[in-house]
Amino acid sequence: MRNWLKNTLFFIFCLINIIDLSAFDFEVFENKIYNSNIKTVQFYPKGYNLAAPITLLGSSEKLVLGFDDFSNELKDYFYTVIQCDYEWKATTLYFNEYIEGYNEGSLRDYDFSAGTKQKFIHYKLEFPNLDMTIKKSGNYALVAYEGRPENVLFVQRFMVYENGVQIDASVNTPRMVGADNFQQIQFSINHKGFPIENAYQEIKTTVMQNDRIDNAKIGVQPLFIRENELLFNQNNDLVFLAGKEFREFDTRTIRFKGEGVTTLELTDTSNVFYLIPYPIRSTLSYQQDRDLNGKYYIDIQERWRDDYEADYATVKFLLPMELPVGNGDIYIYGTFNNWQLGAENRMVYREDFGGYVGELYLKQGFYNYEYIFVDDKKEIIDHSMTEGNYYNTENDYTILVYYRPFTERYDRLIGVKFLNSITDRF
Repeated sequence: MRNWLKNTLFFIFCLINIIDLSAFDFEVFENKIYNSNIKTVQFYPKGYNLAAPITLLGSSEKLVLGFDDFSNELKDYFYTVIQCDYEWKATTLYFNEYIEGYNEGSLRDYDFSAGTKQKFIHYKLEFPNLDMTIKKSGNYALVAYEGRPENVLFVQRFMVYENGVQIDASVNTPRMVGADNFQQIQFSINHKGFPIENAYQEIKTTVMQNDRIDNAKIGVQPLFIRENELLFNQNNDLVFLAGKEFREFDTRTIRFKGEGVTTLELTDTSNVFYLIPYPIRSTLSYQQDRDLNGKYYIDIQERWRDDYEADYATVKFLLPMELPVGNGDIYIYGTFNNWQLGAENRMVYREDFGGYVGELYLKQGFYNYEYIFVDDKKEIIDHSMTEGNYYNTENDYTILVYYRPFTERYDRLIGVKFLNSITDRF
């Protein structure tokens, strides 16, 4: 009788989880905002707001989620966590197989903005917490919603890893025509003590440049296999456009013009920052500069509670060009919009301004960005024309090693390696 009751309860629990999961109609989970009132979503390791949300399984490390709600009304906001495979598609595991605790949590840590022209409520969450803890390594999507799961606010990816293998890696210049425009990653995986029966079927790797998913190399397999070692050397699948150091601007203060700002317009209800119209850089010589590799952080110099007291501002961009480009558009690009293309970051050619203009509504802080060209079919996304490429550019790279034996239903994340194109150059 006890076993029957236990099995029945388990079946009901599994059924509930299937219904919950079906509410999220995503083929692939990606960092994206689905509600126009939600702004400035950030997810990072506690104490490291420029790092990717990657944490060690079973550790005391915390991830911090923060976002602003422009509705300025308290609502019933919740979140859940979906386990994903190496391609960020939902796995078939039930919640109770990868979550310890509840399958839903409430977003109840909030405060109202103070002294800002733009009114908002800032929400914050530390994860894992008493409500929910991760039991398995792998890729995960945190989904926030209002009231019911189908009312999605946003999705944020994060990763939980275990130290199963050792990764040795370096960045070098590829052996190819135009090599000065590229950087190539080569690495090896030492899995002594970790059983891998068929590496070509069980191992998948992902390599990201500056934590970007839009140009990540996903599902890369080893070229050669030795005893206890997998080699990914001179693999053409691991070649990245090198880019140049990112453009930047500073809106942390309204008392004077910060870096990259040419004009300030302040009223009782708005802040407007005009950026210096720096030209196309593809024909300019390379200049090394300490940048944030496309990222940003929220900050304000006049006050101390950045999350609640940093205001919003309209930031106006101008890219000087004599003529508009054909067969495509120019976009403003960076972590601030999850490296995505949308109407809000597409620029428009203005003959009277002598170039492409655009504007973004952003919270005060320090930002990196670049300009990119996108063809009409959205098949080509390239910064070569607007920014240029140079092999000495400083870039961060992350290597992720996933393992799924034949009998498993999910991809374990068994190794993570961080490297830099300057300090880890071959």
